[in-house]
Amino acid sequence: MNDSLIFTGGSATYTALEAGETYELKNHAGETTATYEATEDKVTEIHSDTFGFMAHQNENNITVEKGTVVDSGYATFLVKTGASNQVLTASVDDATITNGGMLIQVMDNVDATNGGMMDADDPENTNGGSQNFKPYHTEEAGFNTDAASASGTVQTFTFTNGDYTGNIYNASGSDGLEGNTLNVTFNEGAVYSGAIASTAAIHVTYEGSQAVKANGSYAFDDEETAAAFAEQYQNTSFTIEEYWSIGQVANLVNDNGGNAVNVTLTGDAVWNVIGTSLIASLTLEGDAQVVVPEGITLTVNGVDYTGCTLTADSI
Repeated sequence: MNDSLIFTGGSATYTALEAGETYELKNHAGETTATYEATEDKVTEIHSDTFGFMAHQNENNITVEKGTVVDSGYATFLVKTGASNQVLTASVDDATITNGGMLIQVMDNVDATNGGMMDADDPENTNGGSQNFKPYHTEEAGFNTDAASASGTVQTFTFTNGDYTGNIYNASGSDGLEGNTLNVTFNEGAVYSGAIASTAAIHVTYEGSQAVKANGSYAFDDEETAAAFAEQYQNTSFTIEEYWSIGQVANLVNDNGGNAVNVTLTGDAVWNVIGTSLIASLTLEGDAQVVVPEGITLTVNGVDYTGCTLTADSI
């Protein structure tokens, strides 16, 4: 199957049924159309061979809780920014999440980067209507590390009670659009293992996507190595018939000035840093810890850390 849910403005809750509890079933307008009494305890399971959840228009909210299982071949959360004022607020509590090495991928929305065409440019009326989205995607070769301005839009994620893995990258503003801020909070009972960084992104071919996964989906931290990869695997042009290429990207660690990532840990939360990380701010409260092993670099607002454990008292 493909993405389990595509957000264009709305909210969703993935939870567990509890025997004897009554649940209201609502329609698109939020009106209760029926009630259901659960006869057994049942955990929600989501299995996707591509992405878990994708958001690319309007304001959206998602809650994943009470043992819900989310298993996706690539990113759990694919967040597309720069079009239709897309905002995603996500809360994850006591969930079991597995992915292809990416927990959150924020990227520019290809609908916006491609722009539209007027009927005069589209005599065959490819998509219907006087102004259409172009039925193909193109991008310049190589990672775009140019400076970007911040749009003021914030994508917000909160993780509580669970072991979470997969990298978190904010590549918004790397394709000529304004960047979005990404705020990530790990609360009581959360243990996170992965890399978190501001990045630039390029689309990749299927072979490139497999190479990214095989390497743990880590962002490149060396421009020369990234350029060689792009030369071999970048997908600079694909049509609407190749829709599966949308969202398949590789990352290069890069702060463009508009794609800040702010990280907060509270309670006893732990972040095990397992790849090069670059964030704008780090807030630690209570007994929270950030563990940075030797050979791995975490950069926070220009300050590098390696081979250390950070606590509320040490930063």
